[in-house]
Amino acid sequence: MNLGWIELTFANVPTSAGAIMLERIWLNAAVASLPSGCRSVFLLFDVEGYKHEQIANMFGCSVGNSKSQLHRARKKLRLLLRANS
Repeated sequence: MNLGWIELTFANVPTSAGAIMLERIWLNAAVASLPSGCRSVFLLFDVEGYKHEQIANMFGCSVGNSKSQLHRARKKLRLLLRANS
Protein backbone atom coordinates (compact mmCIF):
# COMPACT_ATOMS: atom_id res chain seq x y z
CA MET A 1 0.00 0.00 0.00
CA ASN A 2 1.37 3.43 -0.87
CA LEU A 3 0.15 6.38 1.19
CA GLY A 4 2.13 9.09 -0.58
CA TRP A 5 5.31 9.39 1.41
CA ILE A 6 4.85 6.23 3.51
CA GLU A 7 5.02 2.78 1.95
CA LEU A 8 3.50 -0.06 3.91
CA THR A 9 3.72 -3.70 3.06
CA PHE A 10 2.93 -6.75 5.11
CA ALA A 11 6.60 -7.67 4.99
CA ASN A 12 7.67 -4.64 7.03
CA VAL A 13 4.84 -4.48 9.55
CA PRO A 14 6.26 -5.33 12.97
CA THR A 15 4.85 -8.32 14.78
CA SER A 16 6.13 -7.72 18.31
CA ALA A 17 5.65 -4.96 20.82
CA GLY A 18 9.43 -4.48 20.99
CA ALA A 19 9.64 -3.89 17.25
CA ILE A 20 6.78 -1.40 17.42
CA MET A 21 8.51 0.49 20.25
CA LEU A 22 11.79 0.52 18.33
CA GLU A 23 10.07 1.94 15.24
CA ARG A 24 8.45 4.65 17.36
CA ILE A 25 11.83 5.57 18.83
CA TRP A 26 13.32 5.80 15.32
CA LEU A 27 10.40 7.90 14.10
CA ASN A 28 10.56 10.26 17.09
CA ALA A 29 14.33 10.66 16.66
CA ALA A 30 13.95 11.27 12.92
CA VAL A 31 11.26 13.92 13.44
CA ALA A 32 13.31 15.55 16.22
CA SER A 33 16.32 15.78 13.90
CA LEU A 34 14.44 17.82 11.28
CA PRO A 35 15.21 21.53 11.00
CA SER A 36 12.69 23.47 13.10
CA GLY A 37 10.73 24.91 10.16
CA CYS A 38 10.38 21.55 8.44
CA ARG A 39 9.48 19.84 11.72
CA SER A 40 6.82 22.43 12.57
CA VAL A 41 5.14 22.26 9.16
CA PHE A 42 5.33 18.43 9.13
CA LEU A 43 3.70 18.16 12.55
CA LEU A 44 1.03 20.75 11.80
CA PHE A 45 0.12 19.35 8.37
CA ASP A 46 0.60 15.58 8.67
CA VAL A 47 -0.07 15.07 12.38
CA GLU A 48 -2.46 17.86 13.38
CA GLY A 49 -4.29 18.15 10.06
CA TYR A 50 -3.87 21.86 9.36
CA LYS A 51 -4.11 23.16 5.79
CA HIS A 52 -1.20 24.91 4.10
CA GLU A 53 -3.12 28.19 4.15
CA GLN A 54 -3.51 27.96 7.93
CA ILE A 55 0.16 27.10 8.44
CA ALA A 56 1.24 29.97 6.20
CA ASN A 57 -0.89 32.37 8.26
CA MET A 58 0.59 31.05 11.52
CA PHE A 59 4.17 31.59 10.36
CA GLY A 60 3.62 34.63 8.18
CA CYS A 61 4.97 32.89 5.09
CA SER A 62 3.60 31.91 1.70
CA VAL A 63 1.62 28.75 1.00
CA GLY A 64 4.43 27.73 -1.35
CA ASN A 65 6.94 28.01 1.48
CA SER A 66 4.76 25.78 3.66
CA LYS A 67 4.54 23.19 0.90
CA SER A 68 8.29 23.37 0.31
CA GLN A 69 9.05 22.85 4.02
CA LEU A 70 6.72 19.84 4.09
CA HIS A 71 8.39 18.35 1.02
CA ARG A 72 11.84 18.77 2.60
CA ALA A 73 10.64 17.21 5.86
CA ARG A 74 9.14 14.16 4.16
CA LYS A 75 12.22 13.70 1.98
CA LYS A 76 14.57 13.81 4.97
CA LEU A 77 12.33 11.47 6.99
CA ARG A 78 12.30 8.95 4.15
CA LEU A 79 16.10 8.96 4.05
CA LEU A 80 16.47 8.71 7.81
CA LEU A 81 13.91 5.93 8.22
CA ARG A 82 15.29 3.89 5.32
CA ALA A 83 18.73 4.06 6.93
CA ASN A 84 17.27 2.45 10.09
CA SER A 85 15.38 -0.33 8.33
